[in-house]
Amino acid sequence: MRRDAILLSAVLSCAFFLAGCGGNGAVSATNAPQTVQLNIVSISPVSVAAGSGNFTLTITGTGLEMSTRVNFGSATLAPSSVAPANCGTTTCEALAVPVPGQDVAM
Repeated sequence: MRRDAILLSAVLSCAFFLAGCGGNGAVSATNAPQTVQLNIVSISPVSVAAGSGNFTLTITGTGLEMSTRVNFGSATLAPSSVAPANCGTTTCEALAVPVPGQDVAM
């Protein structure tokens, strides 16, 4: 791998944190969060030149929402927006995550 480029797919390492989705209105003594199954279809861009500055990472898939958190290197990032997207025959979400330039290593 070249020093001046970083592959986002390696950096992401598919580490996402989801907040609990809550229940279906039922009261639970433990209030345990529900597990949401993530399915990542694509990420864009797939690479960024180190030192190139801020950029927006778009993650497309299912199970993505505004409470999704993305581990990018040592930073935990929050999305700026989520919008419906088309994943072939399935409806999915496109999550926009702003990545500060200092999080893209040299």
